Order: sequence, then structure tokens, then C-alpha cells
Amino acid sequence: MMEGQILMEARGVNGTLQLLEDRVRIVRGAMLAPVYGRRAYVDLYLQSITAIEYKKTPGGMAGYITFHDIEGREEYEDCCVSFVKPQEARFAAIYTAIEEERAARAARNILPRLEVLAGPAA
Repeated sequence: MMEGQILMEARGVNGTLQLLEDRVRIVRGAMLAPVYGRRAYVDLYLQSITAIEYKKTPGGMAGYITFHDIEGREEYEDCCVSFVKPQEARFAAIYTAIEEERAARAARNILPRLEVLAGPAA
């Protein structure tokens, strides 16, 4: 069962990309779900994403966003959403929002460790 509040969404050619508080969700329509192993959606927790590829094709008429995670699922194209030129602005915006959230989470995880290493502030 899908849960969580959707903060941002971008509809693409082969699915919808959603940003939630702690994860990215790729939702496939009923027609495409069988192509992706009968899964209606894939959740990728932000802390498990190791890299994001945001590419536009030569000429800029289409593009895609692919998520690489610690499980290596990108090899199966489960973690890729394609878009066409009219959808590009929404995908650029959600890509930026996802990267900003990943950076903020990384900073929050690093700061407590730095405080422990440095000791209490005087």
C-alpha cells in the first residue's frame, strides 16, 4: 500500500516521479506495470540513492532521470522515468528538489558525527 505525503510530482512518458518526505517513488500506469515486473510503484529511500542521472537527448526533445541505489536496481530500468520536451521543466524542478533534500539529509547526518569527534563546544 502506498503511503506518505507527496511533496512534488512530475508525470513522464513511462511513469510518474514523486518526491515524498523520505523517499522517491516511481509510479507506473496499469498498462506499463507488467513491463516493470507487475509492480505499480517502486520506492527508493533518499538515503539509499547513491547517484542520480538527469539527461536530455541531443536536440533536447526528450530525456530521462535514473536513480542508482545501493541495491543496483538501475540495471533493470525500474528506476528510470523518461520525459519529453513539454514535461522537461517539471522534471528539472523535481531533480533539483531531490538533490537539495539529499544534500540536507547528508548534512544532518554528518553534523552529529563531527560534534562527537570534536567534543562539546566550549
